[in-house]
Amino acid sequence: MTKNKWAYITSVIFHPLLLPSFFLLILFTFPPQYNLSGYTTFKWLLLLFVFFLTFVIPALLTLLFVKIKVIRQINIHKKESRIIPLLTVGIVYYITFYTLSKVNAIPGYNLFLLGSTVLIWLTLYVTYFYKISLHLTAWGGFTGALIGYGLLIPFHGIFFWIVISVFLSGIVGTARITLKEHTPLQVYSGFITGLSVMLLLFLFLK
Repeated sequence: MTKNKWAYITSVIFHPLLLPSFFLLILFTFPPQYNLSGYTTFKWLLLLFVFFLTFVIPALLTLLFVKIKVIRQINIHKKESRIIPLLTVGIVYYITFYTLSKVNAIPGYNLFLLGSTVLIWLTLYVTYFYKISLHLTAWGGFTGALIGYGLLIPFHGIFFWIVISVFLSGIVGTARITLKEHTPLQVYSGFITGLSVMLLLFLFLK
């Protein structure tokens, strides 16, 4: 397998749109008092709902944008081409957050969705001036949410997931640089932005 092929596969498997579903799956591994243990059917319905809204709908809309030539291709190379997809994803993520805030099934998960929505709108603004890495902004937010969650609950096992998240962030960052999608600075700034914003939200809105 060539370096570019490996980097492309990594970018797809650990795509930002999949992170809300990954985060929810991690929360399912927590002790019973911190998740929906005992409500197995509802847990998987919740995961299906999150996956559909935060991945399937944005992915289908992106394909539609390519079809009607709003954007040229699925892989958005130019920062100017990010605006409409980011705007769309931001709206969909807010709808997901608003809907689940009425349920509040798992403490802290709605805060993660809110943080993800804020990061999307923030990167939409930054995109006008600078091509920040969307992948690493998302992974920085993912890591920040895990750290923030660890501050909310006395569950030492979360340290394992924080380490895994940092490791995967490094892998994804390397992949983006290998594909020449971003410079190291764009990758680092994305991760730090995501980490800082998400962690601040957890600290002040917990």
